[in-house]
Amino acid sequence: NRYRWYAMRMDGQLRGLLVARHSRTTSALVDYSGPTDDIDLMRALVSSAVADLIALATVRVQCETTHPMLLLALGQCGFVRSRYRSRFRVRSNLPGEGNAKREWFLMSGDSDGDMLGTTPLAAG
Repeated sequence: NRYRWYAMRMDGQLRGLLVARHSRTTSALVDYSGPTDDIDLMRALVSSAVADLIALATVRVQCETTHPMLLLALGQCGFVRSRYRSRFRVRSNLPGEGNAKREWFLMSGDSDGDMLGTTPLAAG
């Protein structure tokens, strides 16, 4: 697997970043860093990533996230919801964190699940 990143800038300033893990069979959009309410930015980053991954001959592009705005942007870019429920949950026991579910979101880059089937590198 090889990681690729996609950046959007405005007036020379970084606005957002999307990271993808590429393989020929299944590529995954694994991390987003940027404003959580800018659907146009999310849609532009997703479109750019998908076009690049298709050009690299990936067979399928997937993304798992708990963020409603990013889910909407993915749908607008042609993604369809999986029939399986997300494995991610956002919870907080901190006082005053009643809005944690709205303020925090997860993506597959927040999980080490892709590393479970790999052999660890030998320490040198």
